[in-house]
Amino acid sequence: MNPLPYRPLYCVWELTLACNLRCGHCGSSAGKPRDSELSTDEALDAVSQLADLECRLITLSGGEPTLRPDWEAIARAAIARGVVVNMVTNGTTMTESLAARIADSGLANVAVSLDGPEALHDENRGAGTFRRSARALELLGTRKVPTAVLTHLDVRSAARLEEIHDLAVDLGAAAFRVQLGKPMGELALRRERVIQPRDLLDLLPRIARLKKRSSIRVDVGDSIGYYGPHERTLRTKGWGGMRNLWTGCQAGRFAIGIESGGGIKGCLSLQGGLNGVEDRDPFREGSLRERRLADLWFDPTAFAFNRCEGTDHLTGECARCGHAAICRGGAKCVSSAFTGALSEDPYCFTRVAQLEGRARSLPRRQTAAAAAVVGLGLITNVSCSADYGIEPPPECRAACDAGVAPDAADPCANACPEYGVMPLPDAGVAPDAGDPCADVCCDCDYGIPPPPECCDD
Repeated sequence: MNPLPYRPLYCVWELTLACNLRCGHCGSSAGKPRDSELSTDEALDAVSQLADLECRLITLSGGEPTLRPDWEAIARAAIARGVVVNMVTNGTTMTESLAARIADSGLANVAVSLDGPEALHDENRGAGTFRRSARALELLGTRKVPTAVLTHLDVRSAARLEEIHDLAVDLGAAAFRVQLGKPMGELALRRERVIQPRDLLDLLPRIARLKKRSSIRVDVGDSIGYYGPHERTLRTKGWGGMRNLWTGCQAGRFAIGIESGGGIKGCLSLQGGLNGVEDRDPFREGSLRERRLADLWFDPTAFAFNRCEGTDHLTGECARCGHAAICRGGAKCVSSAFTGALSEDPYCFTRVAQLEGRARSLPRRQTAAAAAVVGLGLITNVSCSADYGIEPPPECRAACDAGVAPDAADPCANACPEYGVMPLPDAGVAPDAGDPCADVCCDCDYGIPPPPECCDD
C-alpha cells in the first residue's frame, strides 16, 4: 500500500508553450514552444501513467493546445481510459473542421478565453481576436459542444464583469468562470493592471449577485475567496445539497500540472518564485523524462511545500485566522506570485475584510465540522461545478441534479470536483438563489446584529 493518500485526480496539461497570440496577462509568457516538448509517444505514455494513478480529469491547455497536431490523439487516449477531458483555448484557431474534430473527439467541454467586450479584448490579445473567439463559441455550439467563457480579472476586466458575463450568455456559453490575474509572466510587466486586495470587497459581492441572477453557471477559480458571507454562493452546493467550503490549495495533493517538456508541478499556476530560491523553479518537482510519474508522485519529499506544511509557517492574518488548519494559507499560486512566500495569501477575502474592519467568518460549528473531516482524511472534493467550467458526464450530472449523495464506489463520486472544495457534513441545504437571506450568516461576526427576519431562531 502506498503511504500517501494523495492521488493526481485533476491534471492541467500544458500541451505546448507555442501560441499564436501574445496576450498582455499571460502568466507563462507563451509564444514559442519549449526547446524539447514531449513526443507523441511520450505524451501517450503520460496519459497511461495518469490513468494508472486514478486521474479523473485532464484539462488540455497551453500556450494554445490546438497548435499541437496530436492533441486529438492525446485526448482520445485519455478518454479511452475513462478520464474526463476538456480544453482551454483562445479560440482564434477555430475552424469548422477543428470544431468537428473537437466534437468527434469526445471532449467534455471547451473553455474560450474572453477578456472583455471587443475593444478591451482586442487591446489585450490583438486586433480581430474578439470576433474570432466569439466565432469559436458559435462553431462549437453548432456542434453541440458545451462551452464556457473564461476571464482573467484585472482592473479593466473586473470593471466590465457584468458586460463580459452577458456576452458569455449571448454567445451561448453554458458557464462563465473568473479567476484572479496575478503578477506573473506578462502581467508582471503591467502591475498597474492588477487589482488590489481591497477591490475584493466590491468584486466578490458583485460576482455573487451575478451568480444568483445568471441563466448560466458562474464559477470562481481557486484564487478567489474565502470564508466570507458570499462563500456558499460562490462555491455553490455539493452532492445532496450540502454547502461547500474552501479546504486549501490542492497542488501536489489532488492536483497536478504537466509542462509541455515533461516537467511536473503541483499546479501550472505556480509560476511565481520564492524568496531565496532564484536559481531554479521552486515548484518543479521533476520530469517525466527522469522518473516514472508514480515514483515521483509518491516520493515522500515531493510537493513538500503543500504536503508537509502545517500552520506554523503562517504569518500575519493567516496565522491568527480560525480557518488556518483547513485553509493552510490560501492559494499558493497567489501568495507566491504576490509575496514570494507561502505564509499568507494577501487576496483572501476574510483577511481583507478583517484589515478593513469588516470581518465576517463562517460559524464556528461549521469550521469545527470541517476540521474534523479534514483530520479524518475524508476530503472527497465532490461538487457539481469544476475547474475551467468542466461539465461532468451526463450520468453523473443526473445524480448531481437529483441531489443524490454518491456511494464511495460510485464512478461519479469524484466526476465533477473543483480543486480545494469539499462538502460540510452538517451544513444543510444551500439557500435558493432568490432568497434575500442567502448571504446572511446568523452566527458570524458582523459587528452588528444580522437582520432578524433571516435569523428568527
